[in-house]
Amino acid sequence: MKTVKKIHIEPTDSQIDTFEFWLRRCKTLYNVALDEKKFYYQATGKYLSLYDQKKELVDIKKLDSTWKDVPNKSLQEIIFRLHGSFDGFFKGKGFPKYKSDDTMNSIEFVKTDVRIKDNLAYLPKIKKGIKGTEPFPEKYSSVTLKRDRGQFSLCFTVDLEIEKRELNDNVVGGDLGLKTLLTDSNGYEVKRFNKKLIGH
Repeated sequence: MKTVKKIHIEPTDSQIDTFEFWLRRCKTLYNVALDEKKFYYQATGKYLSLYDQKKELVDIKKLDSTWKDVPNKSLQEIIFRLHGSFDGFFKGKGFPKYKSDDTMNSIEFVKTDVRIKDNLAYLPKIKKGIKGTEPFPEKYSSVTLKRDRGQFSLCFTVDLEIEKRELNDNVVGGDLGLKTLLTDSNGYEVKRFNKKLIGH
């Protein structure tokens, strides 16, 4: 089972400027790609595929080098996100909406884009590590940068099964019984609450 650990971060002003730039570019990409899907369908009656739009990312960077300042995998994730919205539409959900500065508030990274060292998070395109308000997990499958009311956080997708397996050495055995609720392998007993109530 997977869960998400959200950790607030303390970026510098320069890092915040970079995050805001990334979000603006991702919003632009999402909206332009949405337009393209709509117009392509109106003109041909066919659906423009995820892979057709992913291939265009290479050309964008050739035409405007500033797109190179946005993590490549994050741009690809925007195309995946739009594709997912269209999948939802074909399954009966609402038609994808254009993104505004308020609604484009997250960027996704693949596992290899983010590095944790000495409890600092290193994001792509940013050299200086970022502090968190609590320790970052060392094992995760993906990371999302989120903006909420001007504050930024990193959300780590963590596999709980892996964590459980790593903690196996610390597991204590337990036995359920009639007289006690639980007796563990160390001899500790948890009495049933009805036994505790006798005489009260």
